[in-house]
Amino acid sequence: MLYVAVCAEDFRRVLKMVRAGANVNQEFGHGWTPIVSAAVARNRRICEILLAHGADPNRGEQASSGALSHACGRDSDSVAIIKLLVEHGVPPDRLVHAAARNGTVRMVGQLLRRGADPNLLNDHGHPPLRDARSPAVIRELFRFGANPLAYSADCEHPLHYNAVRGRGRNVRALLAGGVPPDHPEPGPPDKPEIGEAYALHMAVNGKRFRCARVLLEAGANPELLSCYHTRTPLMTACRRGLARLVELLLKHGADPKRRINDDTARSEALLGLEQNPERKRSYRKILGMLPSTDRGH
Repeated sequence: MLYVAVCAEDFRRVLKMVRAGANVNQEFGHGWTPIVSAAVARNRRICEILLAHGADPNRGEQASSGALSHACGRDSDSVAIIKLLVEHGVPPDRLVHAAARNGTVRMVGQLLRRGADPNLLNDHGHPPLRDARSPAVIRELFRFGANPLAYSADCEHPLHYNAVRGRGRNVRALLAGGVPPDHPEPGPPDKPEIGEAYALHMAVNGKRFRCARVLLEAGANPELLSCYHTRTPLMTACRRGLARLVELLLKHGADPKRRINDDTARSEALLGLEQNPERKRSYRKILGMLPSTDRGH
């Protein structure tokens, strides 16, 4: 049958069966159709022959459940297949998140030019900016009107998402597109008591030196205190023995004498040394950067 030939990626057999009048829109188990299977396999030649003989890429349960998103890739065949699918009626919105995540800038631009919404939330509640895996894709989304301040449905922001994962180039692209370096991220709707958090706190807590540097160079305030992180970024770096981050934060104006609930950067470093004596070299280096007394604020 045609579906078996498509799954086997047997082009000659598919061509022979189609020319003999095989039903190109016949549905099989779980709503799979030949064209959806060919697109998921990223087989450009088979997609072309099926569409040329009337295959409907919107037919079947799998077509509407997200299977077509697996056609998005970085190779030229994937770009061509996505173009074919949209030309034959697949809504660009159905593919834009997968293209931002797995595709190319060309593919994303192609979908946006055909009307894909750059601010559309997917089934997980995320905008394309959150799914974007490269600075070039982020810039393309901004070019077509992506909102730099928009959150996911769970109140997560792309800036924080990328800072936690150490994607410094993406952080830089988001900042260049208009996201303030101190853009707050509210707590989840079901946990409002967590309060606001900031990308710099998240970068420091995650040991993401490059992201922290990008944020600070863009003007992030090293003294902001979030409800979720009850210490300043400097205190967190001192407690965890992150000497490079301590040096970076001090260079960008972090106050080593700031006192919060009787804690200071120095007291945090001393506590970290007590808890992690095997890392005494790092903690001694940090203590050498800090004032020898806790007098101050």
